[in-house]
Amino acid sequence: MADRFHLWQNLATAVERLVAKHKGRLVEHPTTATFGAKEASEEPQGAMAQRRRAHYALVYEMLAQGAGFRQIARHLGWNATSAQQWSLSRHPDGRSDSSPYAARAQLQSM
Repeated sequence: MADRFHLWQNLATAVERLVAKHKGRLVEHPTTATFGAKEASEEPQGAMAQRRRAHYALVYEMLAQGAGFRQIARHLGWNATSAQQWSLSRHPDGRSDSSPYAARAQLQSM
């Protein structure tokens, strides 16, 4: 009687042989990264996306007026950490770029 390891090993070997035998018949389909790139370029729609864009605009407007994170947080009903994270974000949906300090440096250079 074979144990679990050997059953999986035998199955993997059989699948490898089968794929090697029929390799010419296999058709390569577009990857999900191709589909994801199209979807990622589109702006999100709906009430939540509109609210995020409004918050994003409001946070940057208040920062440009010289408001601090606590003041922004009080105005929006958030905590100061959330206001700070949104101020570091360069995207209206709250995503940040590779450098979390780039947005703040760009804002200070204005």
